[in-house]
Amino acid sequence: MAYTRVNWEDLPSTNTPRNATNLNKMDAGIKDNDDRIKENEDKLLGTKPMGSIVVDDINCKNLFNKNNVNKLNAYFNESTQTITSNSSNRTLYIPCKPNTTYTITIPNTTGAYAIGYTSSLPALNTSVSGVSNTLKTITTDANAKYLVMRYFQTAQATITEQQALDSIQIEVGSEATPYTPYKNFDSTIEKLNVTSSYTLNVQGCFARGDEININLNVFNDSSYSTGSWVEIAQLPSGYYPNGERYLSAFGCGSGWNTPISVPILITSNGKINVYIVTSNIKRIVVSGSFLKTL
Repeated sequence: MAYTRVNWEDLPSTNTPRNATNLNKMDAGIKDNDDRIKENEDKLLGTKPMGSIVVDDINCKNLFNKNNVNKLNAYFNESTQTITSNSSNRTLYIPCKPNTTYTITIPNTTGAYAIGYTSSLPALNTSVSGVSNTLKTITTDANAKYLVMRYFQTAQATITEQQALDSIQIEVGSEATPYTPYKNFDSTIEKLNVTSSYTLNVQGCFARGDEININLNVFNDSSYSTGSWVEIAQLPSGYYPNGERYLSAFGCGSGWNTPISVPILITSNGKINVYIVTSNIKRIVVSGSFLKTL
């Protein structure tokens, strides 16, 4: 309902008395207006920080960390469907999601291969479901918690175990894509000519407690000034509606097109904000790579 003004009049007029009726009318109008503003803010912002032009959902491709391998001296296959101790074989495992399709990339020179999943932490004598000795794509069931893969057999392999590990990629989906290192991402922000912010939602890639290295490369248009700059921030903590906390700021100068990097720690909501403080910035390329879990 539209607000109707009181149109206060000065004394000696008695047409607009200062009484509870008129004051409560003003009070109600202020409250209604505030409620409408809040409702519109919630619709426009959602989970975005103020000024955000886009939210990019980052899903890292390679789920296998070759530098932190959970493995057993054991094998399994379509016949046994059980993890069995054997010093010549290697079986690795990673956490997985239920009812999800995964595709595996592995060289055919590792001497052995099998893929499956378990409903409990893999160990010797653990039963394995969905086992295949040949398929490189597997869909887990509703109870799946770990993907398990027999990836190496010393007597049959023509490469080293480390070479095998260096080549393995496990990704969500039904198609194999070119290899990328574990938990890496790239995101490009194009054609920027106003101050704004850009939110990267990295929950699909990193977990709380992951320390990652953020690389920032900024390209200015022909009219840029040395006063232009970009800031990296992480949610939550204190400045915008969802609580950003600035972690680092990067000033603009003659060497501005040189990439700058900084380590940051992923907090509970898994969002990183790139805030464009001034205009005349043409393109920003943000990339990240996993360092360690604290």
